[in-house]
Amino acid sequence: RGAWAVVLFFGAGAIYGMALENGGIRMGFFSEEGYRLYLRPLFPGPLVTGLGWCTVFYTVSFIVERITTAATPVWLRTALAACLALSIDLQVDPVATRVGWWVWHPSLPPAHHVVPLVNYISWVCAITPFAWHYFAMSAARYSDRKRALRTLIAVPAYLVAGAILVLGATRVLC
Repeated sequence: RGAWAVVLFFGAGAIYGMALENGGIRMGFFSEEGYRLYLRPLFPGPLVTGLGWCTVFYTVSFIVERITTAATPVWLRTALAACLALSIDLQVDPVATRVGWWVWHPSLPPAHHVVPLVNYISWVCAITPFAWHYFAMSAARYSDRKRALRTLIAVPAYLVAGAILVLGATRVLC
């Protein structure tokens, strides 16, 4: 997809993913010990889990673009991306938890194969702002360069939007 797609998914995606992973650790929801590469003390989480979000963002965006058309509403493309990301997480997190790659805070009751419900809620709420922005810019036909730069600039807004979504969804569902 070119250099700007790399900036978009592996620049903005990495920054956003690192903020998500390290935010969850700093707030005490989970821990991720036993990895090889950390950027401590600034980031308590391993580099690989933060960067893993790049793969998720790219994969779900690529799939949604292939199974929809440019005429598909942004909200539907966003919902599909969130569902695809959740389907990945429903498989990965139980395995990762069982083998000890991450440990959930004991106060969080397990919901799906030892993984707390708040994790799955958080995944949907984290993917949604990124996907909505990406597909909205695609619908507006921004160039790859402009899309990448706007995505980098919007990372703090994704964090705020995701936090608002997760707080609201958790309140409603829990």
